[in-house]
Amino acid sequence: MVKNCDGSRNILISLLAFLVVAFAVSCKTGPAAGGNEIALKIDKHTPSQWGDIFGEDTVLSFTKDGEEFELFHIGSVTLDDSGDYFISDGKRGGIFQFNSAGEYMRSIGARGEGPGEYSFVAASCFDREKNFYIFDIGKRRINKYSPPTYQYESQVPSSLSIWDMIVDNNGNFILFVHQGEKLLRKLDRVGHVTGETFVPRDDLLTKFFSRFGLGRLSNIPDEGFLFIWPGEYKIYFFDYDLSLKKILYAGTPSHYFPAFEKLPRSLSPYNYTPAHARWWEKALHPGLMYYLGERERLFVVVLAEFKNLSQKYYLNVHDLDGKTYAAGVEVPFDGIVRYAKDGYIYVVEESSFNDKGEPLPLKLHRFKFKH
Repeated sequence: MVKNCDGSRNILISLLAFLVVAFAVSCKTGPAAGGNEIALKIDKHTPSQWGDIFGEDTVLSFTKDGEEFELFHIGSVTLDDSGDYFISDGKRGGIFQFNSAGEYMRSIGARGEGPGEYSFVAASCFDREKNFYIFDIGKRRINKYSPPTYQYESQVPSSLSIWDMIVDNNGNFILFVHQGEKLLRKLDRVGHVTGETFVPRDDLLTKFFSRFGLGRLSNIPDEGFLFIWPGEYKIYFFDYDLSLKKILYAGTPSHYFPAFEKLPRSLSPYNYTPAHARWWEKALHPGLMYYLGERERLFVVVLAEFKNLSQKYYLNVHDLDGKTYAAGVEVPFDGIVRYAKDGYIYVVEESSFNDKGEPLPLKLHRFKFKH
């Protein structure tokens, strides 16, 4: 009888030890356990100047019937495989398709509340069949437009506030949301949730970040996607089934590889006051993220700096094995990166105004990655 009790006690001790180890591992790997963790490799020779890594500055021009087509508030830029541009303009209130030469082809949908219409485009992407999708954050729905004329085909309603989305090889939606316990969701073609993952380190911090729309997804065709949560410099690589493949992280947090503390409990996540601003402005914020293309196998992380109601952007360039090709590179023209594809990166120059305070047309720059 004593021997049996000792055996049971040994089994219990072993079980408790296993649980302690499992808990420690889950704490180490963060919100999505199970992936390999790779420290980003940086050295003193890592470029930090725009001209060291990007060249061939081309200011893109767009025309309609031989006249300049002026853009004033570029919210998103997306290119299809043939090189056509799909650009949303908040001031004009539409999405416009131009061919690779910049010639106007058509408007896609229209501003409004009916089928195929939208009020505010928060995200856009293509699937492998060249269907074009946009998420209308105003009406909480995903609209689908089919080639070659991109007529409206269908919509998927969503109660979620979607900040970014991609479509996997089977037509399912992968979403980054700023609400709920888990921030990454997978929806089937009709909008049913089929998977979810990523519990953020601080839920209040996530609510506060949602005011600024930071954090993004980046599709790696046929492999999965990258995800960055704006509270820390960690890049999560998932497959399309939401299984974690690896985590790339900054071994030592620094100015261009920030890690945020929890939102101070004295600050409300729902307000923005001078006290919030002082806390918010003391560090950079990982936000947008873009894959440069299959030949380069590199991706760009854009960091936002907020000072005195103005914004400035910097970027880091990494590969999927953790090598850093550039760090702390200031985006030129006080601009913001809006897209990257096939070794090119697209930058919208900061807005300017005439003597009457009216906005002047924006310039969209295209730069070529040098290496």
